Parts: sequence; C-alpha cells; structure tokens
Amino acid sequence: MKNRVIWSQIAVTQLREIKEYISHESLKNSTTIYQNIIYAIKKLELFPKIGIVIDVNSQFRVIIVSKYKISYHVQNNEVIILSIYHTAKKFDVDEINHTFKNL
Repeated sequence: MKNRVIWSQIAVTQLREIKEYISHESLKNSTTIYQNIIYAIKKLELFPKIGIVIDVNSQFRVIIVSKYKISYHVQNNEVIILSIYHTAKKFDVDEINHTFKNL
C-alpha cells in the first residue's frame, strides 16, 4: 500500500534554499542533489520505515541523501517530511518536534 507524502512548509523552503545555494557553485550538481532528494522521498511512499529512528524517545526517522538529512514522521498511511538539512548541522529533536506540532 502506498503512503501519502506530506511536506511541511519548512521542508519545502529548505529544499528550495539547498537547490539555490548549490546552483551558485554548479547548476548540474544542484539539479542532481535535488532529484536525489525527491527520489529518496518518493521511495518513502512504499518503504516508510527505511530511515533510522533518530531518538529512542521520539517517533522521528531520518534518511541521508548526499550530505543532507531528511527528517520525517510516519503516521497511519502518511509520511510527513519535517525538514531537510546538511549533515554538518547537529540534529535537534526539539526543533523537529516543534515543526511536527505546528503542522
């Protein structure tokens, strides 16, 4: 059964900013990373639990694409994309939880 993917506004904005930032250096790399992120998120429709659980006390998962972490939450038949950020950034469970609660 296919899950429905729902994007938070923050994740949409972050993806757009990532693509724009990389495009200053290389349009080709920007497009490739963008497509890889979209493809990885598309896979979550069929395999929502492929990501690793971020914290034992949370219900959030993460997948890594290139140098970017995609945090998400699986709920019923929905995969909610919460944020997309560079792997150099420390993961903040409180920030992800805040995003989730404000959907």
